Amino acid sequence: HEVLRELQESILECSSRGLVNSAKWAAENASCLIKHVPGGADSIPTMKYDDKLLQEWTQYQLAKTYFDLKEFRRAAHALRACQSMQSTFLRLYALFLAGEKEKEPEVLPRPGQVQKNKELSTLRHELALMHEKDTQI
Repeated sequence: HEVLRELQESILECSSRGLVNSAKWAAENASCLIKHVPGGADSIPTMKYDDKLLQEWTQYQLAKTYFDLKEFRRAAHALRACQSMQSTFLRLYALFLAGEKEKEPEVLPRPGQVQKNKELSTLRHELALMHEKDTQI
């Protein structure tokens, strides 16, 4: 029963962060497990939000809609002043995906040459600052 509850919570957590493949995996496993847990269908989890996210909810939802539309730069920009763990995660993930999306698709790299995500140095800097402050995402 505990595993099912944790899978259901992870579906919500992963979906809210845009981790669609992880959410799918958790949902598929929960779907299989729910058939074998008495009363499993009755246990619907509620998301636990930190206080900062509740204050930032409108901005977070705006950014999440941009993210779902694959407008990663707009999503990151919408969250630039937000401080909650979920907002920070979504902003950094959106920046990473923006960098991946903006790799020069028309230029084919030579053998052995790797195209670099231009956002990696920014992300490294921000994560290093968070590590110094001992902030968790």
